[in-house]
Amino acid sequence: MFSYLAAELRSGDIAVAGSDSYANLHDQLMSWQECQPLSEEFCAEAGLPTDPAELTGHYKKLLADTAAAVDAGYPGNTDLVLEDGRPLLRRRKGAERNTEALKLEEAVHNRLPQRDLLDILTRTAYQLGWHHHFGPASGSDTKIKESLGRYVLTVFTYGTLLEPVRSWDQRDCLRYGQPHW
Repeated sequence: MFSYLAAELRSGDIAVAGSDSYANLHDQLMSWQECQPLSEEFCAEAGLPTDPAELTGHYKKLLADTAAAVDAGYPGNTDLVLEDGRPLLRRRKGAERNTEALKLEEAVHNRLPQRDLLDILTRTAYQLGWHHHFGPASGSDTKIKESLGRYVLTVFTYGTLLEPVRSWDQRDCLRYGQPHW
């Protein structure tokens, strides 16, 4: 869904009202001179020390506590394994999905239109023009009627391990002992 939205935004087929007000994020940020008087109040509200050395110590302790919790939970973590001394995070099994995730997946599937592989290939060939690279070396691409469709079908058949059908000729009939009609 998001890739289609991004493609429509890039092509200009869809727009977001008021998006021109977010043209440059850096123009909207406060300068350090504006932030400095507010930093002590912010640190007090966030529960952070204002002294740089104390702040560094605070985050070092937080990191050490998090590392200790991860180390303590490692034996029960079946997704993380060590292979040849390197940590490897395996893909999580699908059985642990909660009901909210299943509802979200169902809602996304219900709202997404079904797309066929041929439709996707045709759309990308039309938008990107990749089918022009499949033309003959001579450049006589204009002699092929509907070259876009021909090249998309060729990519589809070879990409799905289907081969173009060729008709039997007399040599095949003689080779395989089939009668020639």
